[in-house]
Amino acid sequence: MFQKGPRFHKIQVFGAFNLFNYPEFKSDFVNYGAGFPMEQGGYGPRKNLGNIYHTSAVYVDKYKDLNCFIAGGWSRTDPNENGMFNSMGMTGEIIPNTDTENGYSIYAGIRYDLDRCGLKLGAEYNHGSQYWVSFSPDHDDIYMSKLATRGNVYELCLIYDLPTGEAISKYDKTFVRLGWQHYDYEYSGYFDWNMRPLDLGSEQALLRMMGQDPVERADQVYMTFEVYF
Repeated sequence: MFQKGPRFHKIQVFGAFNLFNYPEFKSDFVNYGAGFPMEQGGYGPRKNLGNIYHTSAVYVDKYKDLNCFIAGGWSRTDPNENGMFNSMGMTGEIIPNTDTENGYSIYAGIRYDLDRCGLKLGAEYNHGSQYWVSFSPDHDDIYMSKLATRGNVYELCLIYDLPTGEAISKYDKTFVRLGWQHYDYEYSGYFDWNMRPLDLGSEQALLRMMGQDPVERADQVYMTFEVYF
């Protein structure tokens, strides 16, 4: 990690080992499904699938009233015999994929500060590839974690710093944020390493055969009131 003034740079590398396919649900109805043998239907028994290695880097800088950042991520699966990003056969059986799959993401944004009136105007963009795995389940996005999207997300926002008087600490901030997000999905799945992400354009028939009809595009407008202290 490096920081000097407004300039900030950080690289993070970690591994997640002995990942399981699904949480250990207590309900047999959820685990196996009604009317199916124990080895079929539902989520099935819990299994270890292998390891995932993750690398990410971010660079942040500022020029006068213009703030900017760019970040990149790389994920790499290392499955065992149970496979990751598995496929489903014509009769519903799971076909393990024991190959290593690489995914990547890019995330960038700018923000212009109008300090005299307490306004900030921002724009962000991120893209995730077919096999991108983002470790962001505890996100605060209203719909889905935009950083886990396998496709593109565009966002515009306006931030208004409320005139709350003298700060009680260096972390003190109170503001209202108004924003718009546009999701443009290219592949199915959502930071999941179990099933192979399918192309939402060319593999729609296969998705429907699997009982899925994922959205290709989504928009949302949000407003938040946030306090830091």
